[in-house]
Amino acid sequence: MLKIAVEAEEELGNQLMAWWNGQGVPLVLACDGKAILLERAQDGGSLADLERQGRDDEASGIICAVVAKLHLPKSGPIPALIPLSQWFAELAPAAAAHGGLLSGSASTAHALLSAPRELSVLHGDIHHGNILYFGARGWLAIDPKGSDRRTRLRLRKPLLQSPP
Repeated sequence: MLKIAVEAEEELGNQLMAWWNGQGVPLVLACDGKAILLERAQDGGSLADLERQGRDDEASGIICAVVAKLHLPKSGPIPALIPLSQWFAELAPAAAAHGGLLSGSASTAHALLSAPRELSVLHGDIHHGNILYFGARGWLAIDPKGSDRRTRLRLRKPLLQSPP
């Protein structure tokens, strides 16, 4: 699969795919500037299909297993990442304007981002549609956004969000 980055975060994602070196992600066959060539996914259904078949526990287990592979120790320096503070920058103004659930979310985000810990890498866009089946290599993540985690954030998005 050939992917050409059109946005800066996609370029960071390409660098991250190469850094993961096939661990939890497709193998990078070639990378040149904004272009990246990845091994091709196989037709093995989708996690959204599993959810629609009433097998969401299985899909959630697959998501957790893929994320665990992404968080295994790596050698080499961590590539450039988008700070979580940048990802959440619009939350506080939205909370001030709309209140409600956004206020609690902004407060929690502020508390977590104010208590940094060790640096680790987050995929940045894990959900049912960004984990595909790759035959003998199993389920792998695609399309990372590359954010850093210096907090105690946990994997919640795919577990709280229904697939498309």
